[in-house]
Amino acid sequence: MPKKLKIIHLFLFSSMILSCGLYQILSIPRINNIHYGIPPGAELKNKYRASDGTTWSLISSDYFGFPELWLTHSKDGKRWSWPIYTAIPVQNGSYAWEIEDSTLVIVLKGYSTILEIYHYSRENMDTCGDTCFISLHDLLSDIDNDGLTDLAEWALQTDPLRQDTDGDSMLDARDKNPLAPLNRHLLPEEKLHKFIIDATIEQFDSDKIILVEQYNKKSIEYTRKRGFVLNLSPEAIKTFVDSFGYGVPILRAQVTQIDEDYRVEFEFFISPQDAWGYTAVYIWSESLEEWIHKETVESWES
Repeated sequence: MPKKLKIIHLFLFSSMILSCGLYQILSIPRINNIHYGIPPGAELKNKYRASDGTTWSLISSDYFGFPELWLTHSKDGKRWSWPIYTAIPVQNGSYAWEIEDSTLVIVLKGYSTILEIYHYSRENMDTCGDTCFISLHDLLSDIDNDGLTDLAEWALQTDPLRQDTDGDSMLDARDKNPLAPLNRHLLPEEKLHKFIIDATIEQFDSDKIILVEQYNKKSIEYTRKRGFVLNLSPEAIKTFVDSFGYGVPILRAQVTQIDEDYRVEFEFFISPQDAWGYTAVYIWSESLEEWIHKETVESWES
């Protein structure tokens, strides 16, 4: 690597940050097989021109649950690659970055302090220290060629060696529920559970991942237009929170049948200070072929 390299210093959360939506700034056609569909809320941080003429840009997005850096590049400054996941956290200080000799180099400052603030502990960052050296080959590696990089598969808990982790005939990158096989036959309680979760997801105004607690240890596919839904066991959700901290929405909906009524216990949890839920009674209308809300027994919020 040359001794004198152009380093671009980024001061995050300052006036240098461009708050425009990603698609308002970049016109990004699909020019490789990495396709996450980063939401418009992502932020373009800055650009860096490498010695080979390629223009690189770092992008901030919480698409995988936490504010992290993604990388995109362009040869002509007009057509950009789909962003590549790095798993490197956005931090509240300053740092420098460059790309040279096919390696992404990020010098972090105040790293340990940031981890305490954001409860951030992505596994691959443990040996990163103050300076991260990540080869572009590793960032782009997609062993099973399903459209998700190996690093993204780790974040989503999908199988990096299987194109279709849940066996529903859909590539992991295009599957909004990559951990839940298609269920064609659901019991009435399961149908109501799915109805409640689907209605909540539809009203959620973010594209970041959502965790849904499995219903009686069964994975169910939910309806979502953008963003991933990870259907996990209660134990796996606890492990996720213990490892990464709060910040990712967790949905729970338990259903109990009482005669012709169905009692729903619902919870939407982001943190102990940001949670709400309710207990409600539903009935199934044969004539309308839909669930009817009968009454709300109680509601709460933290």
